[in-house]
Amino acid sequence: NLNFLPFPVWNLWPLGLIAVGAWLLFERAPWATGRAEFCRPRVSGSDALNLTAVFSGGKRKFDGQEFRGGVVAAVFGGWDLDLRKATIAGDSVVLRADLVFGGCEIKIPESWDVEMNGSAVFGGFSDETRHPAAGTPGTKRLIMKGGAVFGGVVVKN
Repeated sequence: NLNFLPFPVWNLWPLGLIAVGAWLLFERAPWATGRAEFCRPRVSGSDALNLTAVFSGGKRKFDGQEFRGGVVAAVFGGWDLDLRKATIAGDSVVLRADLVFGGCEIKIPESWDVEMNGSAVFGGFSDETRHPAAGTPGTKRLIMKGGAVFGGVVVKN
């Protein structure tokens, strides 16, 4: 350590593990998970969400037409999303939420149905919506994917 640091450099090895873990969380490399379908989607354009918060959070109201999904990520933070005025061009859209010690509350229109496919460790994915009646014409589907560690996702009407 050339006597610049009052401790051996090898004592910093936990920072390397934290850096690798953060990289895996946000990039979701195919070789790391073994399944390419879990790669972080790269949705672009003004009709998609790509939100990241680290030690912070925010509120976002989406009024655009043709919502195309996206990615919401938070580490020690959270998001409050209002999609009640959004529309989906097709039949369904995928929104991925990756949270570590954080949370996300998503408000959707009553005409949308929700499918929760997320996984959680000491956290949860919660669907608190009123589902449209089966076979209702014009019903759109929001598919929630992602992971939450010590955090959670709540979807409401």
